[in-house]
Parts: sequence; structure tokens; C-alpha cells
Amino acid sequence: MINLSDPGSLYDRLKVWNFLNEWPEDKTYLELSIKQMSALLEFIDTNPIFYKVLGLALAIGNIINGGTPKGQSDGFDLPVMDKLNSTKDNSNKSML
Repeated sequence: MINLSDPGSLYDRLKVWNFLNEWPEDKTYLELSIKQMSALLEFIDTNPIFYKVLGLALAIGNIINGGTPKGQSDGFDLPVMDKLNSTKDNSNKSML
């Protein structure tokens, strides 16, 4: 804190001044982002349907990959969910 209150060079003083000028806007943006992330995490944590969709995706993946080293997985990465749209069932419908 002592370094911020009495910076030695002009560049450091300008950086501190810039930070002080931009902080209110940055703080507002960060507070909004934290509120949105908290709402998303609350939705994920309390929504049983979301867990069922993830469980079904894991079960389907384990069935499709049965008999291979990828079969019987305990979990998957979320980018794998993009592949559900291109995966088709026997009647040529999207698995998603």
C-alpha cells in the first residue's frame, strides 16, 4: 500500500491514477458478473432436470462406447455435449 500512495516514477503514478478513475466502472461490471454467475450456479445446483440430462448423456455415451476403453466412464467434459447434436439414433434423429 505504501508503494501505491507514493509511486516513484511518472508511469507508476499514471497507472495508479488510471486505476482510480476506472475502478467504479470495473467494480460495477464485476459485481454484475458475480451476480450472474451466482444465479447460474444456483440454477445448476437446485435444478434436478439438469442433473438428469447430464446423467442421460453419460449413460448414452457409455452405451455407445461399450466394449471400448472409453466405455463405462464415470464422467465427461462439458464440450462433449456439443457432440450430442451430431450423434444420431436408429431413426436418424439427433440424440440431443
